[in-house]
Amino acid sequence: MKNKFAAEEGVKKWLIDTSVDSKMENAKENGDYSHTLYDSLVFSKIREGFGGKIRSLGTGSAPISAETHAFMKVIFCCPLLEGYGQT
Repeated sequence: MKNKFAAEEGVKKWLIDTSVDSKMENAKENGDYSHTLYDSLVFSKIREGFGGKIRSLGTGSAPISAETHAFMKVIFCCPLLEGYGQT
């Protein structure tokens, strides 16, 4: 996803960068990973690429970095659950 975002140009790139930065900052400050405008303009297209009905995400095997965890929650607009070790 990061490579796809980086390949965009012009206004589209600005909108993506602004929306990701804004949502990441909001997630750090109050734990909220949703934004009505950005979710409908930018991130709904990403969700549609995965079927559009994503309610939660899961990861396993090993912990992921905090940055990746936050990024995934922000772009998919849903919780990301981690399960690894003996869970």
